[in-house]
Amino acid sequence: MVSARPVSAETLRHREAEFLIASASRLDSIKPDDTSQLQLSDALTDNLHIWNLIVDKLLSDPDCQFSNSLCLQTTALAATVLRYTHAALATPTPTAVHLLVTLNRELAAEFCAESTFVT
Repeated sequence: MVSARPVSAETLRHREAEFLIASASRLDSIKPDDTSQLQLSDALTDNLHIWNLIVDKLLSDPDCQFSNSLCLQTTALAATVLRYTHAALATPTPTAVHLLVTLNRELAAEFCAESTFVT
């Protein structure tokens, strides 16, 4: 039996950044209209799940390598993501989806930038 390799904080954050970017690309590729509602709903739900996993990990990790500021900002952003996700599920607009795409990309960039300073 093969044992699992330990994942460093840097590797974990880069992986989370990859998930955020992939989700942003998926959301960005869907044009909100009547025919894409199910596809958009699935993509929004998946994106919300990614954010929940990230925030849960940040809040549950007593040895979090990131600054308190980044942890708190990420948690606050998650509340914004939740609000805009529910708004986009109820009434999909290009603005709401674009905001979610932007938040994903910004957080991914921040994770990659801050993880380069983790020792």
